[in-house]
Amino acid sequence: MARLNAQGLSRKEPLLLRCIEAEPGNLVVSIDVSSGEPSVTSHYSGDHRYTYCTLTGVGKDPYYDSENVLCIDDIYLCVASVSPFGKQQIREAFDAQWPAGNFIDQWRKDSEVIKSKLKSVRQLHKILALGLGYGMGARKLVNTAYENGFTISFKEAKDFFNAYWQLFSGVRLLADRLAAQIKIDGYLVNEFGYRLTPDPRKAFNYWIQSSVSGIMHLFKAKLFALAPYTIFVTVIHDEIIAECPKEKIEEFRKAKDEAVRLLNEDLGWTVKLRMGFAPGETWYEAK
Repeated sequence: MARLNAQGLSRKEPLLLRCIEAEPGNLVVSIDVSSGEPSVTSHYSGDHRYTYCTLTGVGKDPYYDSENVLCIDDIYLCVASVSPFGKQQIREAFDAQWPAGNFIDQWRKDSEVIKSKLKSVRQLHKILALGLGYGMGARKLVNTAYENGFTISFKEAKDFFNAYWQLFSGVRLLADRLAAQIKIDGYLVNEFGYRLTPDPRKAFNYWIQSSVSGIMHLFKAKLFALAPYTIFVTVIHDEIIAECPKEKIEEFRKAKDEAVRLLNEDLGWTVKLRMGFAPGETWYEAK
């Protein structure tokens, strides 16, 4: 009999996910933490720019501040605004006229129009920003960019490295502190009791990822204590998969809201965690 590795499934496999159905009379429910990694990073780093780009700036009008940083609820465009190979293009886009009016008007009406126009520069800076989060240095950034169809020089990569960490200096201090602690003690223990032994340059990523995992398992315990009528299926990183009787789906939604309230109350973090709630007949629909 074939077995399914649920935690190895990807949202990029729609044909397979459509085949995984709830038991008769039930719905599949996906509950994921909204902006989990940014929330963890914002709390532990206290970096106001990072927090604005990923959390507190959502729904607010973009603007350039006194240091020529584009403050916008899109971290990759924000990063591009200070990048040696992106800042001119972002500034020109901000000053240009768009179908809905100026940049701010267009962002309010339909930000996807701007993201589509800036797709290439945004994609490059997404690749590089994620790379820095994984502890990459300048030379690795050059190689990673090339592997994804972009060409940047070693000097440009070094300049980008410096610009990024100057922009998010609070995140950099957190990463440096975690790396130093690994070098001294040989391990880290996060707030959820996970013992971590990564290479120092990967300490930051391990800390963030393991904290998201800890949040999900703490939340799971609270949620299913409030909703014993549901069936727990699995946790996939930042997503809980469950089954719930169709007639109790709204009750389960309320239980989720209460579990989130209790989670935030217990954590007492500087940012509030939020959870999605998506029911469906199949794993594909529950997203």
